Amino acid sequence: MRRLEDWQERFHEAVERHSRLPFSWHESNCVYFVADVVEAITGEDPCATERGCVDEQDFRRRLVTAGFRGVDDAMAALFPEIPPALAQRGDIGVVMVDGEACGVVVAGQHVLGKDRAGQMVPWPRSSMVRAFKVG
Repeated sequence: MRRLEDWQERFHEAVERHSRLPFSWHESNCVYFVADVVEAITGEDPCATERGCVDEQDFRRRLVTAGFRGVDDAMAALFPEIPPALAQRGDIGVVMVDGEACGVVVAGQHVLGKDRAGQMVPWPRSSMVRAFKVG
């Protein structure tokens, strides 16, 4: 995957779109937010075959069926892992929320993720436990 020439504008548009959407296992959760940002940056959707989860149980079943223990394992299968301190704007991060891995996107001094209330949440970069290179 390579970053598109206009990736920064597309990155911003994807973040703005998800900030307006309510949380939904079907369309806008921490994984689909990250996938949509990756698609905006590279033109490739890493979740193209896994869209449309019905609910949390369906989401977890799909992860387990694919052989992953969590969101971070799924990301590690798709992207090269890098030290969190080296993550740049548009790269993927993982933070722990209530004991579970949640996908976030590096955006300057913060990482952004979608919470279950539908809000875009900025976490400090230091909260990343894993990071992955995009493009």
